[in-house]
Parts: sequence; C-alpha cells; structure tokens
Amino acid sequence: MPDVAASIGGPDKLDGKVTALAKVAARVDVECKHELVVFRRQLSDEMAALHHKITTGKTVMMRGDLVDAFRALFSKTPNRVTVRQGRYPAVLLDNVTAAYKAPGDEVFSLIRETVAWVRDILRAGRG
Repeated sequence: MPDVAASIGGPDKLDGKVTALAKVAARVDVECKHELVVFRRQLSDEMAALHHKITTGKTVMMRGDLVDAFRALFSKTPNRVTVRQGRYPAVLLDNVTAAYKAPGDEVFSLIRETVAWVRDILRAGRG
C-alpha cells in the first residue's frame, strides 16, 4: 500500500518547516530576523497547503468525521500563530527572551501534534 502521507508531502513537509523555524527561533543573532520572516511565511504556506489538500478532498480523500476532527485540531494553530506573531513581530526580535521562546515552543508543539495526527490517520488508511 502506498504511503499516502508521504505522497502528498503535506505532513512531512510541514514538520520539516516547523523544525527549521524552531532552530532559527532558538538563535539570538540579529541575522535570524530575516530568516524568521522567511520561515514564518513558508510555514504559513505549508499549513495552508495541507489544510487545502485535506478539506477539499481533491488530493486526500478522508471521511467526513475525520475532516471535521482535522478542522477542529487545525483551527487552533493559525490563531495561536497570529497572536504570537502579533506579539513578537520579527522586526522587534533584537533580543530573544524566554518570554518569546515559551509561546513558540507551544505553537511548534501544537503544529507537530496536528502533523502527527494527520500522518497517523493517513498511514493507517483510516481516511
């Protein structure tokens, strides 16, 4: 049976972006600001792509109840990302502090939870 999660690229690609963004966010140098902007945009694009692939049913066929569960889990993420980016815009990140890092870890964790859920559903063929 083909690996649907790998074939759509969504979960693994998104997980890779989260890992890359977390590494940049952990740095404290001035150059990381530009990289944060780039990675934040890429993460947003990957999240939107995964959402589209699952909710439209064009790329991934998933039962309606699972699509609803995905939407419920996924909907938490953009709100937390928006709040975080509003509170900590990249232009103000000259000094990364513990106050900045803690909510980031929470957001990364939430995204990874969503990615793991999607990957598990798709790999188990429960869609």
